[in-house]
Amino acid sequence: GMLVNDIGFLNSHDIASMEILKDASATAIYGSRGANGVIIVTTKQGRQGKPTLSITGSEGFQVVSDRLKMANASQYAELLNEALINSDGDPLYPDPASLGKGTNWFDEIFHIASVRDYQVSLNGGSETVNYNLSAGYFQQKGVIKRSGYHRMTLRLNNDYKIGDKVVIGHNISAAFSAKTNDDPAVVGQAYRLSPIITPYNENGDFSDSQNSSTGNPLATIAYLNNSVRDDRITGNAFLDWTIIDGLSFRTSFGFDYLNRREEIFRPKYFVSSTQKNEQNELSKNWSRDFTWLWENTLTYNMIFKDIHRLNLLGGITAQERRFELLGGSGRELFSQDKNYWYLDQTSKDTRSAVNNGYTEAIFSYLFRANYTLMERYLFTFSLRHEGSSRFGENHKWGNFPAVSVGWRISDEKFMKGLSWIDDLKVRYDYGVTGNQEIGNYNSLATYRAFGWYQYNGNRFHVWGPGKNANSELRWEKGHNQNIGLDFSFFQHKVTGSFNYFHRKQSDLLGDYSVPVPPN
Repeated sequence: GMLVNDIGFLNSHDIASMEILKDASATAIYGSRGANGVIIVTTKQGRQGKPTLSITGSEGFQVVSDRLKMANASQYAELLNEALINSDGDPLYPDPASLGKGTNWFDEIFHIASVRDYQVSLNGGSETVNYNLSAGYFQQKGVIKRSGYHRMTLRLNNDYKIGDKVVIGHNISAAFSAKTNDDPAVVGQAYRLSPIITPYNENGDFSDSQNSSTGNPLATIAYLNNSVRDDRITGNAFLDWTIIDGLSFRTSFGFDYLNRREEIFRPKYFVSSTQKNEQNELSKNWSRDFTWLWENTLTYNMIFKDIHRLNLLGGITAQERRFELLGGSGRELFSQDKNYWYLDQTSKDTRSAVNNGYTEAIFSYLFRANYTLMERYLFTFSLRHEGSSRFGENHKWGNFPAVSVGWRISDEKFMKGLSWIDDLKVRYDYGVTGNQEIGNYNSLATYRAFGWYQYNGNRFHVWGPGKNANSELRWEKGHNQNIGLDFSFFQHKVTGSFNYFHRKQSDLLGDYSVPVPPN
């Protein structure tokens, strides 16, 4: 598979199952990727049989049902008068009751929003080829006016059997999405604005909020023009080779490519002295984010004397991520028409550009051993030796071991008379996970620009130390313990588990201000 930080690009109809790994032993094998837990998402695969065409669709709506209950205009005036009197002031509103209900700003910004979801899929297979193809469309208008989101998805999950020992396949997903006019500040403005103020003044223009700390949320909505468009392709190609009975090799190459385009246009407008934009502005950003992951593992399975079961896994993984951002902004477009929203239409003197990026890499060796005795006594040991490009020269590598023991009590002879107990297991596990989320290049000394300097009639760009080197930057480690009891009673009608977790962090990562050496 492929390791990702979010699954927002997935079509929910493509998901076959989800599994949450919460104990220390299960997450430690993932190294830094398991620092905050692991969720395994399995997508639907092809199955041998006749082709099956499935079409699903739904139309619905969404509303904000659980709103904060706000004071109406009369209540607000009474409370404000009371606050002024308590602070030795004079009441501002002589007759609060005459103000009535006033403006419910949540009613003004929220509306009933439609949701639609369509999916078509084709599933089938033969003795040599299995396939699952799907296409979906999802559209969601935002509950805040003028906001919205839509996404188109394509998926192709195939596997091909070559002879008796080799299977190759791929799981590929493409998603094309767009989000428009998303601004959480709108809700904050509606929350803080007085219900005595009307949305529009007598001229039909947006009303002044009469509050320097907030603005008219309807004006904010009207002048919003921002969008984020994502084109994302994620997946993997794999080969499974059964070398001999019990011994198999798997190689998998995964990739995650995201192309993002962001656009923000702010027109020229005036609502009040604190809510205005005197020059129209345009900002555009393009980013490219590509991650590849290559995993190679050997697995050995053995059962002997009918009571011993052994599973051994060893592997090497490599991962690299490359990110680049290119952006620009400018002001004073001669026209606010959308057809002119290009940076070369801005005033030349107002233009600016930004271009940056980074590369990061992880390399790992891993080993795991599972041993089961009589299906009752369970033992697991794993070790991951992982190196990250983010750390200092002497501390790039970390070791993340884990051990787990379990006892299936329900299979013991003394439990045979208790037929109402289907399964009863007690377990303990301990594992170490690593955290590398400190950003890139923090172990290295960096330089930054300090402006311009005039010398001898010439102008020079001045650079100097911006950050010290830190060769001691190292892995943050989480030491996790878990004691648990799993149970199932009455033919699996009652199931559950009890868990006790304990976690201790060491070598915490963080940013600290220290003096930077002079030039």
